[in-house]
Amino acid sequence: MKKKLSCFLILLLFVPGLSAAQQVTLSLNVDPNPNPRISDWVNRSEVAMLTVTNADPRLERLPYRINIRMELDGTTVVQTRPSDMPILEMELGTKVFLADELIHYSALQFTGRFEDRLIRTGMLPAGFYQFCASLSGLDGRAISMSEEVCRPMRITSYQAPELMYPTGDIAITAGQLPSLQLVWGPMSPVPPAGDGIAYQVVVTEIEVPQSPSQAFFVNYPVIEEEVIGSTQLLWPVDLDPPSETTHYVWGVKALNMAGEAYIDENNGFSAIGTFTVQVPEDPLDEDEDEGEVDEEEEAQDDELEVTPGVFAAADTLFAGQNGEFEVIVTEATANGQAYSGKGTVY
Repeated sequence: MKKKLSCFLILLLFVPGLSAAQQVTLSLNVDPNPNPRISDWVNRSEVAMLTVTNADPRLERLPYRINIRMELDGTTVVQTRPSDMPILEMELGTKVFLADELIHYSALQFTGRFEDRLIRTGMLPAGFYQFCASLSGLDGRAISMSEEVCRPMRITSYQAPELMYPTGDIAITAGQLPSLQLVWGPMSPVPPAGDGIAYQVVVTEIEVPQSPSQAFFVNYPVIEEEVIGSTQLLWPVDLDPPSETTHYVWGVKALNMAGEAYIDENNGFSAIGTFTVQVPEDPLDEDEDEGEVDEEEEAQDDELEVTPGVFAAADTLFAGQNGEFEVIVTEATANGQAYSGKGTVY
């Protein structure tokens, strides 16, 4: 009997993780529908909470690390690098870790396409995920009864607002502009109340030869307003209507209360819409133009007017395109309204 007990004690000495695994338990709670911006999770304690319970005093001060992993459709897409996670010491009793202690952004390692997307947008793709946590000793072996605990998470795919009016290059008059309502449909689905929602409305002029898309993302906006609690915006009363026919393009971006876009495509904006403000030509301007034309025609008539008279010897005439030749008449003979004769050119 003593020989069997000695063998069991020797086994425990060589396999310390076995006894630890039987004494340490994990409990994990997560937000089932978190913000897709994983970098924000460190500031949201409700995203994840891990409870570690140690019932064995002999495991106090045992060094360990927390490992976090997320998978999508059975494939790991992000996990923490153990070497970049802090080394902790086991405590007797219960210890609770919140999101900022579990998710060290600098320690996260992403798979290829996820890393590219996160660098570009800062957001996880929509889908159903598993958020998993585990404890390991410095030798990498698990030290809890369950090697890993997982809970489901859903990253919501939001639909951009849809522009309703004005769109399709609809034409309105400058007189209608002060009462123009820019109207759009809400983003769907409705985000969590804690995130809130605001709409950024942007309107720009389209210059020749720009396309609407080029004008929208390049030109300085004539309107850039944030709307909360509504899906329409009245044309600003302090914005003067254009003095000539002008083409406009506009779009709407859905934001949370931190000013972050809910959608990553198209720089967060909805599909754009266009409209035209028509300004009729001023009839007074037309009258002025006609008056200028009449004055020019009269001036030309004056230049062509011929003053009747008679020529005689010793009279002086000026010839050439600009009157550069001086002619002294020596002989002149009338022939109806015309004259013939001779003279000396100088």
